[in-house]
Amino acid sequence: MSAGHVFAVRADLTHLACDDIVVPTDRGLNVTDHWLEVLGGRRPRLSDLQDAEAWEKRRFARAKSLPDDGPRVWLVDTGGTTGRPVEWYVHAVRNVLEAIAACDETPLHRRERRLTALPLVGVGEGGASAKRGDVIAAILELLDERAADGQDLALVLWTDRDHAAVQHVRRLRDEKLPDESQEATATALADRARRRELALFLGAGVSASAGLPLWDALLGLLLERAGVAVDEAKKIGKLDARDAATLAVRKLGGTSALPEALRAILPQRRYGLAHALLAALPVAQTVTTNYDELFETARRDQGRPVAVLPFEEPAEEWLLKVHGDLGTGKGIVLTRDDYLRFGERSGALSGVVQGMLMTKHVLFAGFSFTDENFFRMAHATRQALVEAGKPRGMGTALELRGDLVKRSLWAGELEYLSMDGADDASAARKLEIFFDRVVQLATDDVSFLLDPVYDSLK
Repeated sequence: MSAGHVFAVRADLTHLACDDIVVPTDRGLNVTDHWLEVLGGRRPRLSDLQDAEAWEKRRFARAKSLPDDGPRVWLVDTGGTTGRPVEWYVHAVRNVLEAIAACDETPLHRRERRLTALPLVGVGEGGASAKRGDVIAAILELLDERAADGQDLALVLWTDRDHAAVQHVRRLRDEKLPDESQEATATALADRARRRELALFLGAGVSASAGLPLWDALLGLLLERAGVAVDEAKKIGKLDARDAATLAVRKLGGTSALPEALRAILPQRRYGLAHALLAALPVAQTVTTNYDELFETARRDQGRPVAVLPFEEPAEEWLLKVHGDLGTGKGIVLTRDDYLRFGERSGALSGVVQGMLMTKHVLFAGFSFTDENFFRMAHATRQALVEAGKPRGMGTALELRGDLVKRSLWAGELEYLSMDGADDASAARKLEIFFDRVVQLATDDVSFLLDPVYDSLK
């Protein structure tokens, strides 16, 4: 197996989509209330462990299966007292990561390989809060060792200072992406983000990282929910996407039944790595065609909530949901009629998008460029710039695999970057690694260096 990767993620670990989650506890299996969400809502007992007899000797154990489709949960004893050496914490984490690697199972959410997520252990109730810099350095060294052996690992940071400190250490290592064009683009995007010149345009591919379906699968699930026979569903699926959606909605019972059907198909899941990484960028303006609430949840978990437009009061940092919002059930754009109404009545929304395209460098992620409404908005932007005598490109489009036809269509307006993986899962993983590099380079907060608990990182 090729080398794995260490991601540094500013997130709430209980909300992040992963395959394995490491939960810190102590010898008596005491956990803080925050972890109850991933433990089935109750505090763990020895009877909840798969190998309770080995708990005290190994200082870790896997929890028995929980009643959902979430990650495997591993409890690790890092509940030390002030004065314990950092290696005491690292030893327990090393043991549990080796055990996780040995328990190979199919990854969730169509990932190429399993993702293990863990917090910065020992710095909360574990007794090592005064040695955060030492813990960060030691844990990163351990994670690099495990990644070299093929594991994908997400070090999930709860505070901005811990996140900035980890990114500082990683930048000092100057570990570039192996592909020169990807590294150059990551550097350029990070520079724009630091100068507050970057905006985001997110499509369904971003939410696929959390296990949500892409268009064809979503249509199939809607038809299945409507009770449509398989043969008929196949015929409907061959129609234009908007017409197929029109028939699916009719068979569900009309537009009034659509929000409930979508909520059943797209339950509020844990957000993906892509959501958390993109949310960590210093970006104030984001547009999405997604119905789900995963990006705004990731931003909220980072302490940087966004105003969800047009459903909330405007704010300096906002997320515009041009195809509607699953939480409110309003503004859903799916059928041909929905698209026609959007073109006729949504001048204000189009104006916001056009303004963003004219004033920012837009990073398009997970977006297929097949949306008719976007074509209208891009055309209006193009015309305005040409008439002003200042034609320019709109941004950077990321794609899993190269599409020469699409590149030709948008030549001069979009800079394309392909991940070129062996398959979609491989390319999607490369894209997550790319996002991780952009965030690493864009994180320029060094205020943590004023705190003596990070002195060892100076």
